[in-house]
Amino acid sequence: MTIIKKLFCASQKLRTDDKGVTALEFAILGPVYFAMLLGILEIGYTFLKVNMLNNAVAIVSKEIYTGAASNGTVSYEDIENSICENIYFSGSDCTSNLQIEVTEVTSLQALPTTGAECADTNVALNPSVDYNPGSAKSIIFLRACYLTDILTPGLALGLHLNKTNDNKYAIIGSTAFVNEPF
Repeated sequence: MTIIKKLFCASQKLRTDDKGVTALEFAILGPVYFAMLLGILEIGYTFLKVNMLNNAVAIVSKEIYTGAASNGTVSYEDIENSICENIYFSGSDCTSNLQIEVTEVTSLQALPTTGAECADTNVALNPSVDYNPGSAKSIIFLRACYLTDILTPGLALGLHLNKTNDNKYAIIGSTAFVNEPF
């Protein structure tokens, strides 16, 4: 048998040998599959956080539109603590990661259009965030910004969320309502 014939037979043998093909396919497709899986989990977990924050804002708005905040029964800190009690993912440092804005507006078309002020723990608190629970029959806009960590910052949603100086991500919940005639 000549060398060329031996090489030809060896190449035929390699072409028909399918050992290791599955491992090669997994090495190519596995990281893509797991990145998609982690991205889907991250999106679901973040939507859960956003919905919990929106629910907490809706619950707290009742304390404002019934007049408890206007007559001094409920303070900014009480509202902050109430929101923290209603978002179960917050942990022990909720109030340091939460910024609340309560603003009286003239009409529903005059809602604030600027971005929410978020409490960056590396920066001093911005005192310009408004806390005005309004008077009877006034239109109030309530917005809460919560800074949170995400599971996979380099994948999917982590690439598209607002990031602060201390590598936290901002989620925002808001509502508008009319105060009752108290």
